Amino acid sequence: MKTAHRKRDYLSVRLICCILLGTCAGGSASAEPFPPEGAGAVSNARGMDLLRNNEPEQAERFFADSIKSNPEIKHYYNNLAVALMRQGEYKRAYDPLKRAVELDPSYARALSNLAIDCFHLSRFREAYAYYLRARSADRKYADQRFEKTRVIRKIEELRREAPGNDDYGRLLEHLQSRDEGSDSVRKTD
Repeated sequence: MKTAHRKRDYLSVRLICCILLGTCAGGSASAEPFPPEGAGAVSNARGMDLLRNNEPEQAERFFADSIKSNPEIKHYYNNLAVALMRQGEYKRAYDPLKRAVELDPSYARALSNLAIDCFHLSRFREAYAYYLRARSADRKYADQRFEKTRVIRKIEELRREAPGNDDYGRLLEHLQSRDEGSDSVRKTD
């Protein structure tokens, strides 16, 4: 019986992560153009231009140069990780994101990107934990990235595709009964 409960718990966490992070800004990572001055800023700006032009392989090189120029800037690590994630290199993106969070434990953008990265690495509990940390660090930013109404729409869509799955109904009930004034997802009980 414990195995069945544990399996259901794992599946519920996985489902929540899939919905949360799969709907988060299209599930894509978010880069940041700052800082505008100082060592590495020119390389960072060039990397940002390349990301905007959908050239993450070239952007990766410029972000790595930014880190070499100034290894204490959290934004550079986050941006390098974004370039890697956009190439599907989620394993390689993990360490730069962790370094960005080491430099600033309340860096909501890197925490959100870690949640997305861990999701793609099938580390669902860790993804959910980073989502909660991002929300704790900067609720407004996290609420924008993880919008409750989008999550509910996605669950409703999945429920229509698999009407026999009771987990969808339970998740909908849970989300719709929580803090109607809030537009973001809360931790499950």
